[in-house]
Amino acid sequence: MRLEGQRLSAALEDFLPDFEFAFEGNGGEVGGMYYHTDRTRQLNTHFGDMLHKIQDLEVGSVRKLPQAVYAVMRAHRFAVNV
Repeated sequence: MRLEGQRLSAALEDFLPDFEFAFEGNGGEVGGMYYHTDRTRQLNTHFGDMLHKIQDLEVGSVRKLPQAVYAVMRAHRFAVNV
């Protein structure tokens, strides 16, 4: 779970025992403080690390994009010349 701003205070962490500090984001869009909770642990156990799966899908899409653009360009040229 990602929270904006600073790390939770010690008193608040004691009040929320389910929140276990994981790491601090490095700024930009991925900044913030990251915490594990029972629910995030369950999701991680069930689905695994989704970031790498998403990145693999992105790479596959980026590889296919030029081929798709080229096919559309060929079809367009053919249609124009007919």
